[in-house]
Amino acid sequence: MIIERLDLRAFGRFTDVSLDLSAAPHRFHLVYGPNESGKSTCLRAIESLLFGIPTRTPDSYLHANSKLRVGAKLSDHRDGPLEIIRRKNGKVKLHGADDKTPVDENLLADMLGGIDLETFRHRFGLSHAELVAGGQAVVDSKGELGEILFAAGAGVGQLKAVQLALENESKELFLERGKKKLINELIKQLDDKRKELRALQTIPAEYRELRTKLADAEKLATQADEQIADISRQLERQSACREALRIVPSWRAGKARLEELRETPDLDEDFSGRRREAMIKRDTGRQRVEQLRSKLAEVELGLDEDAVRWELIEYEQPIVSHFQNVAARQVACREQVELQGVVRNHDRHLREYLRDLQIDVPDQSNAQQIDALIERLHVSDADQVRLDELAGDYEVLRKEERDASENVQALRRQLADLDDELERIPSQRDPGQIEAVLADLGAPSALLETAEQLTRQSDELRTECTGLLAQLNLPAMALEEVVQLQLPPEAWIERHEESLSRRTRGCEDARTQRQNLQNRQREAMDQLSRLQSDLPLPTEQELEETRQLRDRAVDALETDVERLEQLPERVRAARGEIRQADRLVDRIRSHQRQVAERAAVERSLESVAAELAACEQLCESRDKELSDAEQAWQELWENCGISAQEPRAMRAWKASHESLVDRHRQLQQCGHQLTAAESRIRRAASRLVSVIEQSQVSSPVMAGGVSTERINLDEMTLEALHDHANRLRAELSEVRQNLIELKHQRERTAAELPKAEARHQTSVERREQWDRDWKDAIESFSGKVDSSPAVISKRLKKISKMFAVRRERNALIGRIESINDDNANYADQVAQLAERLGIPITASGSSEELACELHRRLMEAKSAAEHYRRLERERDELRQELRTESSTLSAADSELSMLCREAGTQQTEALPEIESRAKEKLRAAADVRQAEAQLTLIARGENLESFVERVQSQDPAELDRQIEGLQADLADLRRRREAAQRQVGGLKREVDAIDGGDRAAELNQEIQLISGRIQREAQQYAKLRIASLILRQSIDHYRREHESPVLKLACEAFRDLTCGRYVGLKPEYDDRGRSTVFGIQKEGKGESLVPVEAMSLGTADALYLAMRLASLEHQLEGGRAVPVVIDDCLIQLDDERTVAAMKRFAQLSLRTQVILFTHHRHLIELAESNLSSEEFHLHRLAV
Repeated sequence: MIIERLDLRAFGRFTDVSLDLSAAPHRFHLVYGPNESGKSTCLRAIESLLFGIPTRTPDSYLHANSKLRVGAKLSDHRDGPLEIIRRKNGKVKLHGADDKTPVDENLLADMLGGIDLETFRHRFGLSHAELVAGGQAVVDSKGELGEILFAAGAGVGQLKAVQLALENESKELFLERGKKKLINELIKQLDDKRKELRALQTIPAEYRELRTKLADAEKLATQADEQIADISRQLERQSACREALRIVPSWRAGKARLEELRETPDLDEDFSGRRREAMIKRDTGRQRVEQLRSKLAEVELGLDEDAVRWELIEYEQPIVSHFQNVAARQVACREQVELQGVVRNHDRHLREYLRDLQIDVPDQSNAQQIDALIERLHVSDADQVRLDELAGDYEVLRKEERDASENVQALRRQLADLDDELERIPSQRDPGQIEAVLADLGAPSALLETAEQLTRQSDELRTECTGLLAQLNLPAMALEEVVQLQLPPEAWIERHEESLSRRTRGCEDARTQRQNLQNRQREAMDQLSRLQSDLPLPTEQELEETRQLRDRAVDALETDVERLEQLPERVRAARGEIRQADRLVDRIRSHQRQVAERAAVERSLESVAAELAACEQLCESRDKELSDAEQAWQELWENCGISAQEPRAMRAWKASHESLVDRHRQLQQCGHQLTAAESRIRRAASRLVSVIEQSQVSSPVMAGGVSTERINLDEMTLEALHDHANRLRAELSEVRQNLIELKHQRERTAAELPKAEARHQTSVERREQWDRDWKDAIESFSGKVDSSPAVISKRLKKISKMFAVRRERNALIGRIESINDDNANYADQVAQLAERLGIPITASGSSEELACELHRRLMEAKSAAEHYRRLERERDELRQELRTESSTLSAADSELSMLCREAGTQQTEALPEIESRAKEKLRAAADVRQAEAQLTLIARGENLESFVERVQSQDPAELDRQIEGLQADLADLRRRREAAQRQVGGLKREVDAIDGGDRAAELNQEIQLISGRIQREAQQYAKLRIASLILRQSIDHYRREHESPVLKLACEAFRDLTCGRYVGLKPEYDDRGRSTVFGIQKEGKGESLVPVEAMSLGTADALYLAMRLASLEHQLEGGRAVPVVIDDCLIQLDDERTVAAMKRFAQLSLRTQVILFTHHRHLIELAESNLSSEEFHLHRLAV
């Protein structure tokens, strides 16, 4: 089955998104997306499409459950294409492409080959976590081949952990000869409960007596409780009266004080605080107002507006500007002096340049004279361009002339050399014959690989045969003898196996029956021992014997009546026998139940003994039949020369023998094929030797030709002969090609020589024309100097530099004149400002000094103005603060007036005394309320006044005596109650010890519960042991069925995934037939076996991945193709192994679809750089 298109119509974060997965023949699809792009959603979508959307799905956060849709186009080479859409809700969840037509789920199940979701995840899904767990399981298995194969084939990465969990869980339930495990503890508890139940016996008379005593003791204890409660109430009332006698005087005094302070006003609790705060505010406010008024008068005296020169402040900006320009003016003056010196230097340099150009100029010449001489050397732009063009062509034309001359000479020498070389080369043989033989044979690797493959296959089959022969355990027989063994027919084996099984079951049933009878006999004897343990009980036989003795005594009286002298003695003897019989009857009557039980037990023992004897005979008969069947089974195999074991082992032995016969047949076929392949290799080598000898030349050739050294061809391998023939063919072809090339080169050189001579003549003519043009262009200013372009160029550069110096000098002169103008303007502006402000100007003073004076006076005026403004601000602040303090003082006076009204007085000074009386009134009221609350609590609902009168009528001394008497009575009653309670407790323990009825019922219930729990835990223990056994058998069966084909495929995959570090895998068998896999590692010219536990975790992961891929390929040979879905399992591998894994995925995709989801961009880069565009197909998920 192939998913050609995945439609995420409404699923998770996707809406109407499709992935085209139809590309072929390589069906390796790489789905890339960063985090949160929907890779996990796509994985769940594939599972939901094939097996149904789960009830609780995390993919319904965007689309409602009723709207969830995931579809696909599926194809199968057997059933054709199928387009489906999967819904979450609805009675029919699978529909066609129109989302309306129902589709039968069985069609999809047939495409999947009947697998379910868990099988799909384990066998056709692979994630990074599963790969890591599988690698760890490989290491934990210590190379056990069966476990590795089963884990890889079933996709169970934690197989060892599952086995250990089953083993540990079963050991936690039960352990033979253990004590602390669950079932062991439950069995011990059950035995203890049963022993306790047997120990419970009841004696009726003693029990009734104890019950009577217990009732009397409980009655006494109850009476004591009632008397204690009555005396406690009396004691509580008397104690309340004594407590009230202490409280009543203070209550009376408090009420009297309240009456005295009745006229005092009630003031609140914060009255004192408000009064003190108001008085403090008033006193503080008065003091603060006086201080502010004094300070305000001082500030107003300091204010003098005439002391400030406001006109200077108005012109602050121009004054500051002129003052800041003072430094600039001084710098400009210094700069002017420096510039004048630079101008003089420029004039001197110009005179030097003119002299260098051979123009006479006097030292005393001025600037105008120098400029006039310079103007005569001016070169126009057009002349300059023409000169530059000619100078640029100068070297080009001369280089062309030299190159053309050298080319003509080189062609003439080359033509002569080629003629000499052609004369020296002899004729050579044609390499066509050796090419024909090499083409007919083709690459020798095909023949050699076939032979090597057959050799490896032969070695593997021989190793397998050796391992299977070791499993058969026939050391005295050779391989060919074992293969020729004639084993018993399957029908005979089945008949003998059925007979053994039937007779074994019969023996086991007989032994079980005998064991049950023995257990019944043992239980009956135990029961009989318990019945006789307390006191000996009379039996029916003893009763009969006693009656017979009594009857004989009576009969003796009748016969001996005539002998009177012996009559008294006979009467006493008869009376004794009668009394003995009566006592025995009384004992039987009093222990009637025990006697009856013992009789029943004795009858049961007799019956069990008879059944046990019959069962012993049956066991002997069944054992004889089983022994005969086992002898027949041994004879069946001894006829073939084999020592027989139990049937299951012999079936496995026979299967191993059949495998050995099959492997031996394959080994013989492989040997024949290897012989034929070696014959083809020898024939090919003979043909190569013949053609090489015919193609070799005997005469020496030019350097680089065929070597004349003779080689012993008969000792060379096919590959060496093939390589030698290829080299010989290449050398012959090279010599022939060299001859052809030399001839062509001679023809080309002869044709090129006339063209080169013509180009040389043209370059000479162009150079002569340049000489004439150059002479005309420099005639005006060259003078008598050398007229080469280099000299003319240097002269022009010097003229250009002279003009640049003149331009710079003129600019400096302009700057000097500008400084003079700026100084004059500055002096005028400063003088006008000083005149406007009335500041005198001296004739000797400079404008800079005047500007500094103006600035000094400005600073003085600003300081005075700032002092004036600060005093103004201080005056305003003092006035505002004075108004605020006056308001605070008025508020304090108002507050005191209000407090006086509350206290009912006109004088503020009387407030403290009134406050003191009010507080005393509050304390008296609180004391009265507290006393009344205590008295009300003590009175317990009685009227307070009547209670007080009653309390005051009591005599304190008499009250104390009554309380002491009640306390003594109460202590005596409590002692009596404690004694009665101790007696009740002791009697109850004796009754409980005798009365086993309730405890027996409890024990029976506990025994039932423990038995039920033992049964449940035993069932769980049996399930775990059976599961562990089945898992082990499944592993062994899977190894036997798949070891050879899967291991063969895994060797190649493991070699690729480890990038050649390991060349394969090899199983080793121990004496019990268990196989352990080893990695084969190259070491020089030999090999070494590396155990699995010695491999790194990365290599163990690669081994597990190789086994998984091999198992998938093996499954694809016999079943339907199902897509393999991989979730970023390569992130732990390095780049080389990642590329190798992706190449294996691409190879697997030729047989089934492989879909790899990843969020690592580096994986995409590795695929694009190491796999062709046809080997994988990239899909990107948008965020």
